[in-house]
Amino acid sequence: MSCDEFELQWRDSSSLSVNCPRMESERRLLSVATIVVKVANMVATMFVEVATMVATFATFVMLNQQKLNDDPYDYCPSYYTKEAMIAAYKKLVYVVGNKDTWKVPEDIKVRTMYPQKAE
Repeated sequence: MSCDEFELQWRDSSSLSVNCPRMESERRLLSVATIVVKVANMVATMFVEVATMVATFATFVMLNQQKLNDDPYDYCPSYYTKEAMIAAYKKLVYVVGNKDTWKVPEDIKVRTMYPQKAE
């Protein structure tokens, strides 16, 4: 089941409960999820792509609550780091640049594009 919103709440000093409302459509296996964490009057919102990141974030919050102040990347799989993402997509990412510096032919500039109508 995919979830749009996770709510993590402390039950007591050592356990964490996770609430995940069921989505209307289960077609999206990897959805962007909003994680709402309420710990000692602190509310943090994060957007994640993969559900396994919930455990990473929960671990990080729990350790920081214990005043260890660790780096969250220590608990994150290496393939979620910025360096790994850049390496994975370096041949697929095309830098678009500033729109003001684009060299667009005049016949293209004058065209008006509209989104497709839903049927």
